Amino acid sequence: MRVMFVDDEPQILKGIVRMLDGEGCEWDIETAVGGAEALAILADLHVDVMVSEMKMQGMDGAQLFDEVSKIYPSTVRIVLSAESDKKAVFRAVSPMHQYLSKPCEADQLRETIARSCSLRDILKSTESHEIIGRISSLPSLPDIYQKVVAEIESENGSIANVGQLVARDPAMTAKLMQLANSTIFGLRTKVSSPGQAAAMIGMDALQSLILSVAVFQTFSKANVKGCGIESLSNHCFRVGSLCKHIAELERLDKETVGEAYTAGLLHDVGKLVLATNAPNELSAAIEKSKTEKISLVEAEQQLFGLSHDGIGGYLLSIWGLPQSIVEGIAFHHSPDRCMGESLTVPGIVYIANYISRNRENENEQQARFEKFLSDLGLSHRLEKWLDFPDEEESATDSRPPTAAK
Repeated sequence: MRVMFVDDEPQILKGIVRMLDGEGCEWDIETAVGGAEALAILADLHVDVMVSEMKMQGMDGAQLFDEVSKIYPSTVRIVLSAESDKKAVFRAVSPMHQYLSKPCEADQLRETIARSCSLRDILKSTESHEIIGRISSLPSLPDIYQKVVAEIESENGSIANVGQLVARDPAMTAKLMQLANSTIFGLRTKVSSPGQAAAMIGMDALQSLILSVAVFQTFSKANVKGCGIESLSNHCFRVGSLCKHIAELERLDKETVGEAYTAGLLHDVGKLVLATNAPNELSAAIEKSKTEKISLVEAEQQLFGLSHDGIGGYLLSIWGLPQSIVEGIAFHHSPDRCMGESLTVPGIVYIANYISRNRENENEQQARFEKFLSDLGLSHRLEKWLDFPDEEESATDSRPPTAAK
């Protein structure tokens, strides 16, 4: 993997190289003094991850990442900066994938870079890396977006209400979690739920991000046949609520409950990516799934060699969401790929998704589901998990579960 560091102060670059280029470093490290030199190097070398200072003479980090996102979209873009001017920092929100504040410990920098590419191999084609690398936001439901804006602009607006509204929309949840898990706002802990994310970012910053920077975009009226965005959002909300229900019944710790809830909310975010970037391919996969009576994941793999679970997992890995949430999304159709001796977030999402959508599925998938529960010694718990409101009731209930602290 090749990593490039960009700064307009050569001594800072030398310090970063000394800090990272020690024994056991497996990366090829490049440095560039300023944005123009970085672009010149990119013309000759493929760079997997670019880490840039925000405040530089000439071309600053936001301008550099704007160019890189257009010309070299598969390059993961991470800001590493001591910039304290929020207006300047917010300019980088769209083209960046993650933000780290200086001073940054070597271990944190290594981990952030490594995790940003941890799921790269799940999508084998360069074209898919480029499509996902270009994405700065996902399509939100217009009515929820309008309610969020109204709540933020209201004199009596509540950050708790904003968090509840955001939790009804997978796209808004994903973007809010990306921002909250950066260090733009001085947060040093991983954030595991949209309510927690909204509370930590605060109303003033959210107002700037949503109204000025426009970090959310609304979905056009056209829906992919067989994948209505409103029904998809309702399904995701139900799966997230069911994940929380299961995690609490199994008496998992609060952090895991929050991560399971958010992973459930976001488990189908890859479908949003396909709906906006490859709608014809997604429609064809849905039709193939129905006519051949195979899973959508199988249809996607057969038609274009990748599937919505891997796409969603990869996007949110480069956006810097906590690893267990990323794995819950990437492996919600194949939890055995990261299965342990006990129930983990991917397993919870798999169970909740199956219960929510596939109770009368083909025998093969039912047998696989039953074997998964049996291998974990949890078959006897299924009846308890099924004691949950009907899907229609869940979809109309506007109160998401309380965020884990």
